[in-house]
Amino acid sequence: MGPFVLFVFDTLLNRPTTLLWLLPVFFVTLLVFFVGVVPLSRRLRVKSVGVLQLVLLLAFVGPFVLALGALIYGYSTDFAAYFRYIHGHGERGELVVASYRSTGVRVNHVDRMEGVGFLKVAGGRSVEVVISMGPVPQYPPVEGFVPLPGKVYAARYLPDAPERFVLDQGSEGQAARRSRCGPLAQELESIKARLLLEPADAELQSRQRAITADLATDCMP
Repeated sequence: MGPFVLFVFDTLLNRPTTLLWLLPVFFVTLLVFFVGVVPLSRRLRVKSVGVLQLVLLLAFVGPFVLALGALIYGYSTDFAAYFRYIHGHGERGELVVASYRSTGVRVNHVDRMEGVGFLKVAGGRSVEVVISMGPVPQYPPVEGFVPLPGKVYAARYLPDAPERFVLDQGSEGQAARRSRCGPLAQELESIKARLLLEPADAELQSRQRAITADLATDCMP
């Protein structure tokens, strides 16, 4: 629970403007309670004033609590902010994917998969972890990235909860370059197919060499 609370506070501090719409609700709640609730209980001459005030307080404070809860829930499902928090506060480790398996859930008639792997943490021990595919836990995000079984990847994890981890994609610039890998790989396959029909095409050969060099530079795990 601790890492989650820290994550919420961290994201609120990073984006304080999200609090602006909560402040009016909070102050209006206090104003209505102290200006309206207490005098109302006196005018009604209710013997159990404390119970009435408690009920009315919950009625007025309830919307504020619900709004705050919705905000926290929204941040908890904001994967980019969550992954950024782990990347910024987590410890360095290494992760290897052992295999992939079906989750038993089908989306558009396609099985949703998840990875099973091992995360090396402090002290040299390894912890079994599950790698979600929706979305892949990584930061900064690399479009189209899927970790391959049998390869070791840099990772960051929360010491108190190592199952909360992200694959470390380096700097923002490195991640942006790697985001080109998927489209480049598809283009390369297309060029290879065309070269089967046009093996003497110099332009295709040149483009094939350029893409192969780019993939080797920016896309090797």
